[in-house]
Amino acid sequence: YQLIPQYPLEKFYTFADCTPSRAALLTGVHPITSGMYMDTIKYDSEWSLDVGYQLIPQYLAQANYTSQMVGKWDIGHYTRALTPTKR
Repeated sequence: YQLIPQYPLEKFYTFADCTPSRAALLTGVHPITSGMYMDTIKYDSEWSLDVGYQLIPQYLAQANYTSQMVGKWDIGHYTRALTPTKR
């Protein structure tokens, strides 16, 4: 599939695990930069995406959009402050 003939998209340009991919999508930052490239966050994982990163819903809220969460979170949930409703 080619969006622009000079630049064919012939490979997958994402991480295989869900945590790095989700972190990149929600922050706009490469997972290596955010520290989210190592592994998938499990239910008892103590590490997470740093709360200092602003997420897409936060940017959209500044533009008067409302947001809802559907699907998996997997960027940290060890404490309540890391859950989607507190971000």
